[in-house]
Amino acid sequence: MSKAFRFKQFSIHQDRCGMKIASVSTVFGAVIEAESARTILDIGTGTGLLSLMLAQRSQARIVAVEIDTEAAVQAKENFESSPWLDRISVVESDIAILMKENKTDLFPVFPFDCIVCNPPFFQKKHPSPHPQRNQARHTESLTPELLAETAKAWLTGEGTMWLLIAYETTPEYCSIMTQNDLFPVVRYEIKDNPSSTGISCSILQCSRFPVRDSPPVTIYLRDSANQHSPQVRMLLKEYLIIF
Repeated sequence: MSKAFRFKQFSIHQDRCGMKIASVSTVFGAVIEAESARTILDIGTGTGLLSLMLAQRSQARIVAVEIDTEAAVQAKENFESSPWLDRISVVESDIAILMKENKTDLFPVFPFDCIVCNPPFFQKKHPSPHPQRNQARHTESLTPELLAETAKAWLTGEGTMWLLIAYETTPEYCSIMTQNDLFPVVRYEIKDNPSSTGISCSILQCSRFPVRDSPPVTIYLRDSANQHSPQVRMLLKEYLIIF
């Protein structure tokens, strides 16, 4: 087995997954407000990172959906080696098919208090030569429309959806969520460091009812010395061994 990426309470193997663990995805997992959730859906779980982070700080039962067979198998293995195996289930499927055919009977729990997703950032203009990485990185399967429809159909009345998206797609996501009777709020904007002129990612929270609408918090991944920023250290101190 490959060398594991070790966290304080769990480990992740990722050699069979198209997308590897990144700083921004760990930050995303840390800011999602799901402590009181009883049920969570992780769409496109990949390595299972978000499911494991949320399991660490909640008592929720979590369903992790993954379309890629190799990634689904590896996520299951990562869950099995964690302290929360009894609360996390893997469903290997295309979320679009599950939605279209209303196959909610495949889920051990339903509906969901929290839905989380780090959808692909890129269009198919510059595909990778690796098909698995293309599937993980590009937007043909997990579209804004599909995610909005999923949230509308599968969230509980008080439930929320959390998305990590490319900054330039934020207006499109907000528009599509609104069209599906959801209230989107940009909660965080991610920059590489304080000198960065551009915003790389947005973290969007959506719900059936208006949520706290305040200016988004800017999170810098690194400081001026190119080290982990104080914000990242604070957010990830319960997770990463290096902190």
